[in-house]
Parts: sequence; structure tokens; C-alpha cells
Amino acid sequence: MVKWTNEQAQAIDTRNLNILVSASAGSGKTAVLVERILNLVIENKRPLTSFLIVTFTNAAAAEMRERIAKRLMSLLSERSEDAKFISEQIQSIQQANISTLHSFCKEVIRQNFFHLDIDPNFIIGNQQVLELKQKDAMDLVFDNAYEVMDEAFESVLGIYSSHRSDDLLKEFVKRIYDFSRAHPYPEEWLDACVGTLKVSGESAEEIPYVKAIKENVLETLTLFRKQLESAHGICLEPGGPEDYSETLSSDLDSIDSCLDGLSHKSYDQVSDAINQIAFVRLKTIKKANKELVDIKLVAKVKNCRDGVKKAIKKMQENYFAKSLDAYMEDLNQMAPHLETLVDLVSSFAREYEIAKREDNLLDFNDLEQYAIKVLNSKEVADMYRNKFDYIFIDEYQDSNRVQEEIASLIKRDNNLFLVGDVKQSIYRFRMAEPGLFLEKFDEYPSHPLGHRVDLNMNFRSHKDVLIGINTLFDTLLTKGFGGIAYKEDGRLIPGRTDFMEAAKPRLNLAHYDEKSDSIAVDAIQMEAHLIKERVKALQGEMIYDTELKSKRSIRLSDIVILMRSIKGKAQQLRDELSKYGIPVIVDEEDSYFDIIEVATVINLLRIIDNAHQDIPLLSVMRSSIGGFSDEELARIRTINNKSYYDTLFEYGQAGEEELLRGKVVSFLRLIENLRAESRTTISEFLWYALTETGYYHFVNGLEDGEKRKQHLDVLIEKAEQFETERQSGIHHFVDYLDQMKEAKVSYGGKANNTDVVQAIRVMSIHKSKGLEFPVVILAGMSKNFNMMDIRSKLVFHQETGLTTKWIDPVRHIQRDTLPFVHLKNVLRRETILEEVRILYVAMTRAVYRLEVCAVINKFEKAVEKWQDTPDDYVLSNQTRFIDWFMSILMHTGEVPEDLVTDRRMSFEGNTWSTSIVPMAELLTKQFNTRKEVLGNASLALEQVDAVEMVPFDGHSYGLPAKLSVTELKNKSSENVFTPRITALTHYFETQEEALERGNVYHLIMEHMPLDRQPVKSVLELLLKRNVLTEEMVELIEEKHVEEFRNSSVYQRMISALKVWKEQPFVFEKEFENGEKTLVQGIVDAMFLEEDGIVLIDYKSDRVQEAGVLVKRYKEQIDIYAQAIESVLGHPVKEKMIYALSLNQWIEV
Repeated sequence: MVKWTNEQAQAIDTRNLNILVSASAGSGKTAVLVERILNLVIENKRPLTSFLIVTFTNAAAAEMRERIAKRLMSLLSERSEDAKFISEQIQSIQQANISTLHSFCKEVIRQNFFHLDIDPNFIIGNQQVLELKQKDAMDLVFDNAYEVMDEAFESVLGIYSSHRSDDLLKEFVKRIYDFSRAHPYPEEWLDACVGTLKVSGESAEEIPYVKAIKENVLETLTLFRKQLESAHGICLEPGGPEDYSETLSSDLDSIDSCLDGLSHKSYDQVSDAINQIAFVRLKTIKKANKELVDIKLVAKVKNCRDGVKKAIKKMQENYFAKSLDAYMEDLNQMAPHLETLVDLVSSFAREYEIAKREDNLLDFNDLEQYAIKVLNSKEVADMYRNKFDYIFIDEYQDSNRVQEEIASLIKRDNNLFLVGDVKQSIYRFRMAEPGLFLEKFDEYPSHPLGHRVDLNMNFRSHKDVLIGINTLFDTLLTKGFGGIAYKEDGRLIPGRTDFMEAAKPRLNLAHYDEKSDSIAVDAIQMEAHLIKERVKALQGEMIYDTELKSKRSIRLSDIVILMRSIKGKAQQLRDELSKYGIPVIVDEEDSYFDIIEVATVINLLRIIDNAHQDIPLLSVMRSSIGGFSDEELARIRTINNKSYYDTLFEYGQAGEEELLRGKVVSFLRLIENLRAESRTTISEFLWYALTETGYYHFVNGLEDGEKRKQHLDVLIEKAEQFETERQSGIHHFVDYLDQMKEAKVSYGGKANNTDVVQAIRVMSIHKSKGLEFPVVILAGMSKNFNMMDIRSKLVFHQETGLTTKWIDPVRHIQRDTLPFVHLKNVLRRETILEEVRILYVAMTRAVYRLEVCAVINKFEKAVEKWQDTPDDYVLSNQTRFIDWFMSILMHTGEVPEDLVTDRRMSFEGNTWSTSIVPMAELLTKQFNTRKEVLGNASLALEQVDAVEMVPFDGHSYGLPAKLSVTELKNKSSENVFTPRITALTHYFETQEEALERGNVYHLIMEHMPLDRQPVKSVLELLLKRNVLTEEMVELIEEKHVEEFRNSSVYQRMISALKVWKEQPFVFEKEFENGEKTLVQGIVDAMFLEEDGIVLIDYKSDRVQEAGVLVKRYKEQIDIYAQAIESVLGHPVKEKMIYALSLNQWIEV
């Protein structure tokens, strides 16, 4: 029998009250919820059909149903006296109201459709179809508006559109529409938004945001006073700048004067008081005291005072630059424009509704809105109120106002059971409102019909992990910053006793300065290196396996890397870690349509529909379907300058190269054959095309082949779905997919399926919610929070409504309005608090080990900020996770404040281990390790896993009709072998890295002018011409280019009769046995002097001596020389390699 904690027992047994269960991570909330339901069924004899049990997802509903059914089955044999009643409950389990709120709303609508003007046989439209209908509705609304083109619409176009298109205005209309649907009564909310703009005089004082601004000013000034008081205290400490104390006292007096009676003043009176705050000049420290003061304490006082001065000045400019009436006048001038905008939203809602009705479709918002309309009938609401004795809502922290309204319409006075954790409310983008949870969190303890139960005992994680989390959130979540006093009401209590070894969380911080450090890798590469080091260390550690009931070493599959967002970055991180031999699986978040195999097949469909599309055509030709190289495509293009398809067709008829011409004809025949078969259904044709081209089997043979194949399976499924909607034709299907891509529709399902086998998993923090992992590594902790929501001309909020900047469409000037500034700050604060909760979710996924990794730039500047006391104001103005970690760990003594920036530091605090290291040192360590391995050749050779010897006797057995110089060189070597030396695998520069760096040097050499201007000027010129990017420049070392341009050979090149750069060639080579083949290549550079040609090859290989390059490339360069002499008829008198790593010319 389960032994419940006292708090869990309260949640299970309490009756006749509304109950809020605040269930922290890992506290067993689902088990408690199920036990309460069963307790009511068995002990109180309440049938399951009298409960409404609302879950967040369908999967959670299915799990809940299964758990209840299993428990009822076990109770059937234990409670023989209740066997009949229990059997009835088992039989009714499928009819029980255990579902998502949307499913419940659907049933309410179907059973009461006669209260609405809808067909009861409606269907829920799939996302793709609904997106298309929204697009059509939006186009219709704007077409009608353009047809009338009145002054109001023209003004709105001028204010909220770019000069290029009306896409931005359409986006605003759609966003406002979506946001309004998260209100129980969207039309009323939209009307109220406009109404708040038309006020003036005394009534303006009663506007909610005006009151909120005054309250916020009072709270903020009180915080500033505390900061200055703290600074004043530092002045009086030993070594403190005592000469500053008098000035700080004056500052405090000025703020006290402002705060006096502030809460009872009108807005303009508050404005006067704020604008009277003055900061006198800080006194100079007396000469006699200069040697006695601590420079760091001086800096701390100055930084604190400067921060307060800056913040108050910003407050004066944002809120109190003019009178309240003047601010209201700005709004009155913008009111007509917002009215027109709201009219467009209403028109869109109407047209979208008509479009859905035509096909008898509803969307999920409709389910909620229609349910509210039905339940506003007293008769219907009473029926459900009488039906449900108890209402259970799981994941209550993610509810919004619409869902709250539905529950309020059917609840009784004392039958709610709400379960959730406001610290894990991370779905703000889905309109979740954690404030609803917090209202009850504060209200229920003292409410006569309310009761709050806090479940804080964690049965998931090691106690050291929990203690480390508490250290952070004791400071990070307070009543003033987050709405909950974590230290008093939310601390995690260790509940597991089967762990043994210590497992303190660890912060791993590497730092660099982009201006002074010569580090030619980007932030992701640096972080990957840091993570690699930790993975390497972790694999030697032991954990206790609860299933095996014994200790074992950490496996790769135990480890998950969690990131705030994985889009784009995770794939790069995976690629970087793979270079160190660490296998990684990424949970896809990137656009499905951008996946290479999906894009290739869609492009194939495009050219079957219309071949005169150059980019799709070239994409397919370069893929395995066409098998053309870039050089072949370039040679085909030399025929003419028509569309590429016409060029291709002409080359197939009259191309000079027989082999290439045959390849072109085969490709054109393939496309024509596919076009002939395309008259069947799209899904059948897709399958035919994938098998006929062999592409389906090709992708299956690639890395992650099973996953790539699943991507194509999803495309076929979408074709089948397209056909069920009575649509057909390749053209319409491609158009359908394009609109889905534009609408950023996620396809999920198989496309995102990942089965992990001994590999680290990378996933987003959002996706990790509800899961647990033995080892969690938090990555991307130095990335700035996304504040895009507050950088718009329009902002909106459920309470404050819709507001805008003041904008003059004629003069194209704009300024912030009073509610706009206020709402931006509200949204910014809510965004920051969401990030706090996201961090909590991430950290509480860890069972045994929690690692935090971050790489930051400008370390010294960051340290200065981290030294500020982390009060609510400081924390709310920090913009990175790492800032929170370091500020709090320094303040709590886990990390000392006097950090040095030039060497490695390690700290063992009471609750955290911390390692801080210069990135250059880490990379130097890697380089030194390379040298150690190189120096121990015998050790390296002992670790050769496999050596494959391929003899070549000079005969061209099976020789292709055409070879590149590199291929020819490889085939003609006496013994070609490829040793895999594991000792070197992690340390040598990868082929991809070397190739990328070499390509940049080649670009510079190809495009730089033949003159004597400085290298910096040359690089600036190439950047300006878009030949190079900033990222490319970071890959190279300027000194290599400079020494090349100063060399004697370069001076000869400047004076030469003729210079060639990146010169391609193709010539026929004959072997001793008479067999011939075409050889192709590109000469880096050559120049003509009176007596012949000098041939130049640039090499960026990192080598220790010149002889290595001669041995490696002599044969290749000899072939170049043969080709040039054959093609140009001039003798090659010199063959030179320029070794960039050695800054040396080498004669071959």
C-alpha cells in the first residue's frame, strides 16, 4: 500500500472545498489526482460519470483513463463487498468524461447544437486546410478594402504596412484576431480596446494602466532606494569610499521626498515629484584617502549609483515627459486608425467564419467560443452543473481566460479540484495565463470555500540536484518577482533515499573576448568543445540504476542536452560534437519543408508541373536523382543564356561532350516519363516517382536514413490527406505545400520521430516538459532572451488591451504613447518571468547530474554586472540565463566576487561546483594534446583500427571515362591506404574545417586586386563587394595573406604579361596501355613571363615542413602542368606551392 505524505493525504481526503494543489516538479501529482478520484468513487460511492476530468493533452487523458481502469480492476478483487459497483464503473470507463477541454466542448456543442446555427455533423478542420481558408478570407477582406479605398483604410495602410507590401498589416490583423480568441468574449474585448483610447480629463486617472504606472513607479523607486542605501553602507565599510557617503545621503533624501505621499497623488503630481529628483555631482575622493580605499568598492558604489540615475532618467523620459492630457491627446489621434484596424479584424473573422461554414468546419477556437455561447443559457449550464459533482482540471497553470470561463459556467461553489505548478507555466505563446493560478494560490488559504495544498517533496531527483536548484530559485522567484515566494512556499524537498554518491550541480563557463582573442571558431563550436569535455568526464562517473538496483557507469543515452530553442543551433551542435566522435540525435524543430530530401522531392514535382523553373531544376539535377556535378552544370550553361531547361534541351541535341550529352538525354527522358505517369493520384504518383528514381532507397542509405525515409513518408501522407479534401493535380498540391510553408505549419509525427540508441539527445526545453533524464546538460545559456514581441508598432494584452505608437503616416514620424510604453514593460516582465519558469522546467528534468554550459564574450564587463545585488529590479533587467546563474552564485558565496579573467578557476561551493576557464586555454589544451599524440607515433600506430591496402599496377582497369586530377592522383599511387587512428580522431582539424578555411583563402587569392595596398584594405574591399562575409574573415589569419602579398613571387605576378586565376581545364590523358580518359581540374593561379608560365597552387594544410606538401601534391601539380602546356601551348617553367601555414613558397 502506498504511503502518502501528509500533504498528499490532504489533497486526497479533503472534501466540500475548492482545492488548489500546487504540485512542484516530481511530486507525484498524477498519482494523487488518480487516488482522489478513486477515493471518491469507492469511499463516497460517486459514479465516474459524475466527474469531469480535464487533461492538457489527449495522451494524458488516455493515460489517466488507463490508470483509473487498472486501479479499479485491482480493487475488484480486494473489495468484494463493492464488486457490483466497481464493475459498473469499469464498464462505464469509456463513457466517463475524461478528456481535454476541447473534447468536452465538442460534446457540449453536439448535444446542444440547436442553440447555435450550426450543423451537428461538423468536423474539426485540419491545420493545413484552415490556414488556406484564413488566407483566402484575408485576401477577400483586403480586396474589398482596396476596392473602396477610403481615407481610413489608406491611413492604416500608411501606418502599419511597409512601402513594399501590405503583408505586415495582414499579419497584424491575423495576430489581433488570434489574440482576441483567447478572450471569452472576443468582440467585447475588441470594442473595449478602442474605448480606452477615447478618454481625457479626470476619467483618465481611472484607466487601469494609468493606475498601474503609478503603482509601478512606487515599487521601482522603493527598490532604487534600497540599492542606494546598500551603496551608502558600502561607503562606510573598511576600504569603502567614505567621501561618497554625503552625496549618497543627498540622493536618498531626494528619493524620500519624492516617495512622500506618492500613492495618493494624481498622475501629474507624481510627474512633478519624479522630475524633481536630482543627483548632485559625486564628490572627489580626498587625496589623503585615495590609498586607503578599495578600488573595487569604489567601482561598486559608482556602478550602483549610475544605474539608478540612468533608470530614473529613463522613467522620466518614458512616463513623465508631458502632462497626462497631452498623452491622452496622442491616443485620441490614433483612435480612428485603431478603429479601422479592429474593423478589418472583425471583417476577417466574419469572412473566415463563412468560409468554414461552407465546408461545415470548426477550429479549436470555435469549440471554446461556441461552448461558451451554449453555456450562457442558464438551462444548459444548470444541466451540467447538476451532472458533475466534481470537476478536476490538470495542468491548471496553463489555463487561459476562455477555459476559466467555461469552468466557471458549470462549477458549483465547492467542487473544483485544480492541479498544477505555476513554476512550470511555459506556454505563454498559447495564451496561458499563470496569473489565474496565482490568484487562487493567494486567495484559497483564507477563502471559506477554498483550500491550498503544497506538494513540494520531489521523488525524482538526487538531493544534491534539488539543493542546487533551491539555491538559484530562492533568489530568482520571489513574491515581487514571479508572484510566488519560492523560499517559503516552493522549495523542493528531497523525497528519494536510494541515491548514494554526491551529485552537486556543476556550472561550466568558458569566456573569450572577440577583440583581443584570436579564436577562429564561432560560439556554437566553442560550446560544443566545452560540452565534449564534460561528456568525456561524465562517462567515467557512476550512477545508481533504480531498475538494476545497482551502480553502473553513465551511458551516452542517459544524457540529454536541453536548449531554449533548437532551431538551427542544434543541428550545428550535433555536427560539431560528431567531429569528436560523440553521436547525437536531434529532435527536429526546423521547418519540415527545408529538410533536404523533402525540398528535393517538392522541387521534382515543380519541374514535372513546369520545367521552366531554373532553381528547382538545378536542385533536382544536383541531387542523386540527376547526379550532375556543379562543373557539369556550368559546362551545360555555356551553350546559351536561355532558361536552363531550354539550355538543357539544346545540349541534349547538340552538346559537344558525348558523355555529358548522354547524361542530359537520360535525365530529360526521366522527367518526361514521370510527367506521363503524373495523371494518377498525387500519393500514387509520389510513390512511383520515389521508387522509379531510386531516391527513396538512396535516402535510406544515408546517415539517419530511417528518419529521412520517414520524412518522405509524411509527404505521401500529406498527399493522401490533400486528396481526401477532393483536391487533385501536381500544381495545386505544390501550391498547397507552399502555403503550408508560408504559414509555418509543423508536420510533427513521423517527421519528428526519434529512437535513441547510445547517443546523446538534443531537444528543446519545452519538449522536455513532463520527462526526466539521468543526466541533463543545459546549453545555450548565454543566448539573449527573445524580445521580439515588444518590438512592434502594435502590442496587446488581455488586461490592458490593444495599443499602438503615435504615428504620422504623412511625415513618417512616430513616438511611443503612454500605454504603449507601459504595455511594453508589462510584456517584457512577463517574458522574463516565462524564462524563469522555463529554466525551472529545464533544471528539474535532471535525476542524477545537472550540468550548465555557457560560453560568453566580454567576460570582464559581465563580471561587473554580476556583482550587483540580485534584487527584483536587477534580475528583471538581466537578459541571459547565465547572468542569473552568476549573479546569484556570486551573491550566495558559491562563487567569489573577485574573479580573474586570465586563467582557469574552480570553486567548490556548498551547493554548486563551478569551473571558469578562458576559451583560449581550452583550445590551447586541445592543440597541446594534438602535439602530444603526434609526438608519440608508436602510440598512434598501435591504435590503428583498420588499414586497407589497395595496390595499383599502372593499368587502368575499370577506369572511368573522366576523372578529376585528385581522383587520378589517388588511383595512380603505388599503395593507397586509409588508416583510422582513434588517438588522433578527436584532435586533428576535420576535413570539413580544413576545406572551409581553404575555400576562404582561395576566394581571397582569386578576387583580391593585383596591387600593393594593405591587406586590411583588401579584406574591407572584398567584404564590401560581398565576396566575403564577416564569418569567413574570422576563419583566416591576415598575416598569411600579408606575407603572400609581400613576397617576391607576388611582385613578379603583378608585373607579368598575363595572369590567370581559378583557371578550369579539361584535357585528354593517354595511359601506357593506350587507354584514354578526360582529366579535369582548376589551377589556382598562373602568370606568363617572357620565357614561359609560372604555375601556382595555394595550400592551407597545416604542416610542419615543406617536404610534406611536395610529396603530397607533386603528382597533382605535374598533371596541372601537362594540362596547361597542352591547352595553352606555352611551356610551364616553374611550378610553385604557396603554403599558407608556413608563409613559404615551395618549388615543386
